[in-house]
Amino acid sequence: MNAGATPATPASTSQSTGSYNFGTTTLKNGSKGEAVKELQRFLNDKLNLGLVLDGKLGPKTIAVINGLVADGLIGAKTKAMMNAQ
Repeated sequence: MNAGATPATPASTSQSTGSYNFGTTTLKNGSKGEAVKELQRFLNDKLNLGLVLDGKLGPKTIAVINGLVADGLIGAKTKAMMNAQ
């Protein structure tokens, strides 16, 4: 045993239950950050998409969003609906 060594932490394979933290701003094409990463986690958990959790709202995530909401924006109403899932 290696004294003082910190054991490796496995990568999260999130199967979140409960609400997601999508932040307070409207998410749209080009958005970046933790709220986008949480959106990607939600889409992976609910639709098993295998999106990379990179925090960038790019073409793959936008394509999925466009199939879910008419305006392609993730605003307060859409976030509330997703958290109710």
